[in-house]
Amino acid sequence: MLGFHKTERWLSGRRRLTRNQVYGKLYRGFESLPLRRILTKTTMKVFYSELAENPAYYSFGYSIYAKLEEGDSIAEAYEKGFLPAVVARNQPERLMYQVRSVRVPTNTFKRLHYHNQVGRRAEGLGVWEERVVPAPHTPDEELLAFVLTFFHFRFGKDSMRKERVRALFASGWITHIREIRIAHTLAVRVLEHHEKEFVHVLYFTYAKQYERTHVGGHIFTRVIEWARKEGRPYVYLGATYGMWMRYKVNFAPLQIWDGENWLEDPKGKKLKALLHEGVHLVPYADMFRITLEPFYAPPYGKILSKEMRILATLFDASPVSALAVFALPVVLFAATFFLLLAR
Repeated sequence: MLGFHKTERWLSGRRRLTRNQVYGKLYRGFESLPLRRILTKTTMKVFYSELAENPAYYSFGYSIYAKLEEGDSIAEAYEKGFLPAVVARNQPERLMYQVRSVRVPTNTFKRLHYHNQVGRRAEGLGVWEERVVPAPHTPDEELLAFVLTFFHFRFGKDSMRKERVRALFASGWITHIREIRIAHTLAVRVLEHHEKEFVHVLYFTYAKQYERTHVGGHIFTRVIEWARKEGRPYVYLGATYGMWMRYKVNFAPLQIWDGENWLEDPKGKKLKALLHEGVHLVPYADMFRITLEPFYAPPYGKILSKEMRILATLFDASPVSALAVFALPVVLFAATFFLLLAR
């Protein structure tokens, strides 16, 4: 069982009894309020890796990881905001990281106008045939090609590599594959993790001809309804940062992990507000990740200049504004050139 020590970590890093425990009654003084209760478990190892700091504001950031040991409950790790991490060749097995994530309580999900409209358009492409099969520990070349083709046309050639796809399957985090045929042709593969308490959609992939259809949105509706039918209380939709993940708002009522609790978000307004804040880029990885051998260097892993960080944040908040910033020097140069010619 997950639990908390009777001692709690304070700002100084020391452990001591709170005044509530000393006096046996509620105490409202400042010293009785620890910054955070430290999650502990008999076997699950939780560790912190230094990431970024702003000493001027006494703000110091850490990435939070968990390494599951034998006998640990995967469902309880998810309940505490941890998701699977497959990020490097030499990482520890059964590694997880804590992140802002979103889940859908299946018993409160109801189809709305959006879901029905998307469903009609998607199922209008042809007859949908669906089956859920156990995932292989080693994917064959056909499965690899299907997954990689999706990532290449959807996110770019450097977004996913064959080595990492193999590592994802070998890690055991992908337990099932949801295969959907449209008009008797394999169209969709959803890579999922199943426990009796939940379904986690790690990745959904589809064939290129369905890129500009409503297949993607309809997939999640089907997964949520399938999980409810199977008696799974939650569907986890994964980490949620940046406006490119705003489609998850469509599956409210949601619950958002805020670092300590699951916040109720009945209409998706809280998540929408968080996404509009943009991504606060840090131009390097945390200390733990720096010691590992990554499968590839992601764009955010590169050292960004101050100007590029500003532009990246601006682009996430408003692509039109960011494009205007890029275009402004070109327009000014062209105007100057034509004025000189006019003379």
